[in-house]
Amino acid sequence: MNGTKSTRFNQIESCYNPVNCLIKIEHHTFNPTSDCLSLSESLFALTTNATFVLQCSGYSGIQVSLTHRTLTFLIPGN
Repeated sequence: MNGTKSTRFNQIESCYNPVNCLIKIEHHTFNPTSDCLSLSESLFALTTNATFVLQCSGYSGIQVSLTHRTLTFLIPGN
């Protein structure tokens, strides 16, 4: 596909158990790898964390490092 970006994953995860699915999503989102160092600081990670906190009882959240760029995007006018 010319002009489009795609993401390829080396590993396929099966999620039949909702708790295991959340653990896998959390791990892949918040733990930087050599292939994707910045995902844990992305807006996607921040909103995923917030969604987990709001929707999943007992989920305390992950401390995600905020960059100035992310803060600027989240707080208009800064």
